[in-house]
Amino acid sequence: MPGVTSSTPSTTGSGTPAGEGPDYEQGYYESNHQSGDRIALAFYARVARRLVSRGSTVLEFGSGTGHFSKRLARTFESVAIDVSPYARDNTRATSPSTRVITSLDEVRQGSIDMICSLHVLEHVPRPPETLIRLAALLREGGRLFYVVPDPDGVGHRMRGERWFAYRDPTHISLLRRRRWLDATRAAGFRIDRAGTDGLWDPPYLPRIPARLQLPVFGLPAAVQVAAGRLLLPAGAGECLCVIATKTLRPSAAELRRAPAVTERPS
Repeated sequence: MPGVTSSTPSTTGSGTPAGEGPDYEQGYYESNHQSGDRIALAFYARVARRLVSRGSTVLEFGSGTGHFSKRLARTFESVAIDVSPYARDNTRATSPSTRVITSLDEVRQGSIDMICSLHVLEHVPRPPETLIRLAALLREGGRLFYVVPDPDGVGHRMRGERWFAYRDPTHISLLRRRRWLDATRAAGFRIDRAGTDGLWDPPYLPRIPARLQLPVFGLPAAVQVAAGRLLLPAGAGECLCVIATKTLRPSAAELRRAPAVTERPS
């Protein structure tokens, strides 16, 4: 069974993992059911709208095909970044009002009100350094909202080797929950909420069809989606959902240690 630790592949001089960018093309999104809009994005957009005021500047770190950026653009000044040219082109087409950038250097430090990153940080080789880099872009009091697979969640415990996060070989940083939270605090954030998305990937029990299990195991997640709030506690689902507020400015030494960041598709 794959381990739940961070691996660090070789990188190019720019900090981009060697040979990984071209993998994020049309086939990747289609095979992972991420090429179109979906209920989860509608839910996360409702959560995001509660975190900062209308008209705020929001960066999506790892925009994928752009459907979440499109939802953000209805309420905020939307900025998006992704390592994949295919993803950037799709984001421009899906959300024409979103400003799509190719480098975080195009964003002035302290100019962003909120950063959202959905199923992206598990794709980067050094997430703690990425969080420091992202913190520098946020204003004081800015918000961070990210979602990553949770190896300490009940979904992993019930599915074992069949856990969804093991099906994607580009998940190179499957960190334990405590490591995610510690890294977030170390980057200068206060954790406001650590929740989960619930259980959505049956079967969790043997000999019972998945279609019969989904209404039972998925009910808490459905209630959460209807409420538009993170109600479920961390550990009660498949993923870790973190909402945090920037409270400290990373030191110059921390920023020097943070290399160029690899932006991954959501």
